[in-house]
Amino acid sequence: MATDDNVNTANDLEKARARARKVDTTSDAMFLVDATVRHSVYVQRFAKGQARDVLPFVAKAREEAVRRLKKEDLTTITRKGLKKLEKDLRTLVNDVYQLMGVEVKNHMQEFGEYEADFNNRLLNKVSAVKMKDVKPKTVENLITNTSMSVKGPDNRGKTVAGALNEFSRRKAAQIVRTVRDAHRDGDDTEEAIKKVSHVTTVLAALGAVALVKTIVNHTASMGVKASVRTNKA
Repeated sequence: MATDDNVNTANDLEKARARARKVDTTSDAMFLVDATVRHSVYVQRFAKGQARDVLPFVAKAREEAVRRLKKEDLTTITRKGLKKLEKDLRTLVNDVYQLMGVEVKNHMQEFGEYEADFNNRLLNKVSAVKMKDVKPKTVENLITNTSMSVKGPDNRGKTVAGALNEFSRRKAAQIVRTVRDAHRDGDDTEEAIKKVSHVTTVLAALGAVALVKTIVNHTASMGVKASVRTNKA
């Protein structure tokens, strides 16, 4: 027959166990918060590094545009010659930024896989069940097909490829427009080159850096999502 002392002892043990479980849960939560905050700093540093890596492409776009411009005299160029110049500039600049897009996408695949693996390793430290490995294709599909926070003129979200292609088209068009306006204003070739240099070294550089940072943050979140999706299946 249970005595009051036995009942009290049992109750105390249960309360102690409950407190222990609460402490364990709180410790796990604090560990996850701390690890996530520290990792977010890493992600932002990675984003800055990736942003620096695209600047040579911006410089190359300027170099190609200037090289082509130097072959013309804007003060005497014919309408037909101007059209040819605009077409060449659009092609040259677009080609450079397309190469930039390929490099960015390749880096993001690797980074996305790393983020998925990091999330798995993090959860393995606090979970009794081992996380399943994330397939590279799962990461690729999420990065490629999920819209980012960047929106186009139609106010719809852009995918990574869509945002990179739009950047390429817009920056090529910006240089063409700059040259066209310079010709209309009576500028000579050297004056046009100065304006093109400003458009590329300042405006295009700022745009490229902002876009790449957005893509990195998108990729990081897709890596986490791939981990979660894999382990829900």
